[in-house]
Amino acid sequence: MISSQEKHHDTIDHLKEKFKLSGEELVLLDKIKASDIHSISFTTEGGFDVESGEFYPEERKNCYKNQIKYEEEHSTKLNLYT
Repeated sequence: MISSQEKHHDTIDHLKEKFKLSGEELVLLDKIKASDIHSISFTTEGGFDVESGEFYPEERKNCYKNQIKYEEEHSTKLNLYT
């Protein structure tokens, strides 16, 4: 049985294949893969606010379609990658 972390890693690999990402984005995704990933979310309608991570069902400025919640090693802060 595949673990949730393995599923998250597969999803990140899929993102790297599907989208044209900058070198910085690729490095960040590799860093995220080394972290404890809590969730990966996608949407086609609306988006996730870049500051708060909150989902809005309508299209807004400064919202993104993908969100990754992860925790870096030795950290208690939950980070958002949008």
